Amino acid sequence: MILFQLTRIGTRFTFLAGVFTVGVSCMLFGFLDWVPVGIDFVSLSMAIRIVEGIGAAAYITASFAIIANEFPNKVSTMFGTLETFNGLGLMLGPLIGGALYFALGFGFPFYVLGGFLLIASLVAVFLLPKQIEDDLPITMSYWTFITAPTVFICLLCIAMGSMSMGFLQPTLQPHLEKNFQLNTFVIGLVFFCTSAFYALSAPFWGWLGDKYGHSLELMIIGCLFTSFAFLFVGPSPILPFETKLWLVIVAQIALGIGTSAQMVAPFKFCLHNVIEQGFPNNFETYGLLSGMYSTCFSFGAFIGPTVAGSLVAVVGFPMGTSLFCIINLLMAFVVFLYMCSYKRTRHADTVKYQPLSSEEYSVSYGAIKKNSF
Repeated sequence: MILFQLTRIGTRFTFLAGVFTVGVSCMLFGFLDWVPVGIDFVSLSMAIRIVEGIGAAAYITASFAIIANEFPNKVSTMFGTLETFNGLGLMLGPLIGGALYFALGFGFPFYVLGGFLLIASLVAVFLLPKQIEDDLPITMSYWTFITAPTVFICLLCIAMGSMSMGFLQPTLQPHLEKNFQLNTFVIGLVFFCTSAFYALSAPFWGWLGDKYGHSLELMIIGCLFTSFAFLFVGPSPILPFETKLWLVIVAQIALGIGTSAQMVAPFKFCLHNVIEQGFPNNFETYGLLSGMYSTCFSFGAFIGPTVAGSLVAVVGFPMGTSLFCIINLLMAFVVFLYMCSYKRTRHADTVKYQPLSSEEYSVSYGAIKKNSF
């Protein structure tokens, strides 16, 4: 609902209110240690997390829209930078939170993070520029937006990248413990590889998208990197060798690089195409696309671990990762087919509306005069 009301509420207010809400919710969650175990604890935990989720949806959606408005010529680069800090959060969050928990107890990590977010919301009040938002509404239906081929392909790629990241969260640790007898710290370092290379490669994909375009090609490359990761992390039963730790690490690196391309490349391409299709170039469209991006990312993050646990329990880890390898290859093939169709359509439009040269115009004008008599 936030994506439909963004311009009515105000993008700047949505961002500030979202950060403030998450900060307060995070601090309140730290006090749950004082609540007796039972229905009260469970109910309060769920209520606080729901409110925190609403706040996170608000400021994430608003931040994407603000980026698109403030940096119209560098959308991909700035979006990649945002994803870098997302990757840093995934890397440092468990490390710092775990250290604070072991040193100072359950509540302290939430007090520190909540306090940091409250300070950040206060600083943003003075640093975040005011957003000039026009009142031009979207006259086309939201169903038209969602079912547009460009939007559908881009959102599907985003969901696939998020699902691929989530697949290994519940399944890789048992695989490593079973085959290599690794301790928790080393397993954490293996997971660290994915987040690190996701954070490092995201600005690179964004820079490529802004400088050279070819967003569809970048999406295909991302899907191929992710397919490579799932092929070797198991490894797949079709490969003639057993699993090796260095191979798992290489696969984790490839997964970080591939999923960052799947996340970063679609945004600018999708934004420019929906504007070409008649949606207004304003916060209404930015918010709509940002909200749909967040929705698809969250959907993939939910589906990935859920499917992974059941799938690996039935067919095993190597076969489960092989199936996800095939799914990402199919995603690359779908994007390739769309790219061929898209470029053929664009070329036809260019030829159709190409202006006549002076000689062609003279010949055509002479033929018209001759036929008119």
